[in-house]
Amino acid sequence: MGATCLVHWRDANGQQSLTLLSDRLLKQFHGTPIGRWTINWKVFRDTSLVSKSGTGKMMHVVHVQGGATARGVPAGSQAANLSAGGGPSTGSGITGSPGATGGSGPGQAGADNSLAWCLIDDGAVGVASTSSAAPSVVSTPASSAGMEITGAQPAPPKRKAVLVEVEKDIEALIAKLKNLWVHRQHAQVEGHIFDLGDFIVRAGNIMVASTSYKGMLIEIEYLPQTSSAIASNAILEEFVRLISPPGVNLCSPQMLDYPYEQVGLDPKKWSMLHSGFQYMTLFRRQHIL
Repeated sequence: MGATCLVHWRDANGQQSLTLLSDRLLKQFHGTPIGRWTINWKVFRDTSLVSKSGTGKMMHVVHVQGGATARGVPAGSQAANLSAGGGPSTGSGITGSPGATGGSGPGQAGADNSLAWCLIDDGAVGVASTSSAAPSVVSTPASSAGMEITGAQPAPPKRKAVLVEVEKDIEALIAKLKNLWVHRQHAQVEGHIFDLGDFIVRAGNIMVASTSYKGMLIEIEYLPQTSSAIASNAILEEFVRLISPPGVNLCSPQMLDYPYEQVGLDPKKWSMLHSGFQYMTLFRRQHIL
């Protein structure tokens, strides 16, 4: 897969903002709509048969449909061709997901183009940044978006955590373990996928518990870059600025601002697990869940 970055459009106002961004991608940047993008994220806390208080461990299960390389990208499109040429990075230990290659029919995302990740930790992994630079806010003119680059808090102590790719039916298994794990929160993202040549843009509105709106989530995937986060960071940051509507309030952590080492990931080599960890980390840092 290509390297990815996430953006939280904090002051988006629902369907109106999604339509504004979609029109901008289609008309100004000549993008092509290629399918639907959905994310289901459930958070569970552990419990104890004796005290019911648990040990503080949290389980995050993120199921993404339309979010892998060529996930919903029509066969023969520029994005599909680039994905097929690059292929998944070797040595990542990630099993291929159904539909991750080949693409679906034109204009729609295949039903099995989906991935799921599961993170078990103490509820604090990924909350603080490991960057040593001071936090900064990028001031931009009215013709460009104001974007906060998160960063910069002292590196937290490493904590034990497990991040794995799982089958999407893992929730059925968790339901059978109700004496060990209790459902706590649920968030959902509904949106669209756009093909912009070297880039895939996914954008959708965030709802928590189906009633609380939490802004818009945007994911940018840079298809030519599959191995080095360092090489892609500046390109992705500039592309986010380019496509963002003027004057919006965005939070876009730099790719290297995620503490990948806390879950045993190489910060320089990209894999689908890195993408999954970005979802979980951004949602918690932005207090979405």
